Amino acid sequence: VISAAAPDPGTCLAVVTRIGANVEFEFFGDTRAMLDIGPVEADVVRSAALVHAGSTAFMGEPASSTVRDAFERADGFRTADPNPRPLVIRDRARYLERMEPLVAMADLVKLSSEDVAYLYPGTDLDDAVERLLALGPDVVLVTQAADASLLATHEGRRTVAIGETNAIDPTGAGDTVSASLIADIVRDGPPDSFDGWASLARRANEAAAITCSRLGGADAMPTHAELEARLAS
Repeated sequence: VISAAAPDPGTCLAVVTRIGANVEFEFFGDTRAMLDIGPVEADVVRSAALVHAGSTAFMGEPASSTVRDAFERADGFRTADPNPRPLVIRDRARYLERMEPLVAMADLVKLSSEDVAYLYPGTDLDDAVERLLALGPDVVLVTQAADASLLATHEGRRTVAIGETNAIDPTGAGDTVSASLIADIVRDGPPDSFDGWASLARRANEAAAITCSRLGGADAMPTHAELEARLAS
């Protein structure tokens, strides 16, 4: 639900409704607030170990240009999580035209199977992943809710399972996967092998499992110590 444009759009409000173990999102307000992302200081971008962008930052201007400029200037690793929101995307084809050139500049792209189904309707998951890899990223990771994730690089494909968990609220699970990957890459650098990427994907899946076992979004995300404890057990 998007209201008429206001002189000062302020912050767009997202409302999450739990339906069993699933969630539905609604957005209220003027979507211009999501796109009002100005240029990032060049020296900050160049000195960053990692630059991440995604979701509504791919929807339009000036956000899309800000992402493009940051990815072009970045000397560090670049990650993208498109996380499209169909409720606030008026033209899927136009969104794809903006998204794909930005994804092409990333080193790692993370999506959910729902994202893939929306972006490439009627396309087999393997074919969609191949299309994404052909754009330029080195790594594509597709999460599939409670099912195993699909990890793909130019070396091959692998499914990465998720340990058992009592799923209560999946809000923030996708963000947790991205956050876990980012934290590991910033701490240790990007893996130099396919097995290394599979290890990072497994850690991200287990971090998301912890998030799903709790109510809430950001507050449900695990600490590094909590993730290590789950992996050890």
